[in-house]
Amino acid sequence: MSVDEEVQHVEAGRPHLVILGGAGASRAAFPNGEAAGKKIPPLMEDFVDLVPIKSLLETNGISHQGLNFEEIYSNLSTDPSMKSVCNELQTIIYGYFSTLSLPQNPHAL
Repeated sequence: MSVDEEVQHVEAGRPHLVILGGAGASRAAFPNGEAAGKKIPPLMEDFVDLVPIKSLLETNGISHQGLNFEEIYSNLSTDPSMKSVCNELQTIIYGYFSTLSLPQNPHAL
């Protein structure tokens, strides 16, 4: 199946992940958060504060102060001894994002 076919036929059963980047453009589009009020998406700088992963990092002695999430995860993913922590992070992050819902009304920029 081609990429174009996958886009046209999402029911093909393959997961899709879309990451929209751009200096907080997504957050600017949702200044009041998603439907339940959660800020979306967390920025790399406040990811640890918004997504409930801080206790997992601290429990495992992982320094996160002054680091953005990209740096934290990059360091963990290259350390074989942190594989289970990475797996747990992925589960928590997936859970967080899977609960987000778009607000009923769009926000004009």
